[in-house]
Amino acid sequence: MEKEVGQCLEQLILKQKEKEYVQLIIDGMSWDNLREIGKKLNFGLEEANRFKKKMKKKAKIMFPDSQMPMCSLISYAVEEGLVSADSLPQKAPLELSKRESLVLGLTCRGYGSDFIAGLVLSNSRVIDSDRTRIVQKTGVRTLMQAVALGTREMAKARARNAK
Repeated sequence: MEKEVGQCLEQLILKQKEKEYVQLIIDGMSWDNLREIGKKLNFGLEEANRFKKKMKKKAKIMFPDSQMPMCSLISYAVEEGLVSADSLPQKAPLELSKRESLVLGLTCRGYGSDFIAGLVLSNSRVIDSDRTRIVQKTGVRTLMQAVALGTREMAKARARNAK
């Protein structure tokens, strides 16, 4: 029993290579660019592919209710200070519409386009367009970077409001 509990807890902790992988994604590397990820993490192509699959599986274990577990994982890692979002643009304040702010906030929490569309009485294609505009407006290259940036900015806002 104790061994099983230990194994479960191990699944919830990000190891150093996993943090490095998340940091690479935040820094703008496509998680599909296995060759570059492999180089940065000192993996071969096959090992990088296995590592990517392992990370997706781990994200699903850590965030079982999330529709977008990698977004949830990135948000968690930034919020907990396990990785840094400091390499992202320092545009402040983010100039997003209320709807775009809502879409970004829900995306940071791992909600998918269909779920968000149901909340705002829209369709998933419109939500995907909102996400594209969010990426453009925030000056980042990927949705994962926008998630990290949004998480960082929400944490700053919470800290300001707590004062």
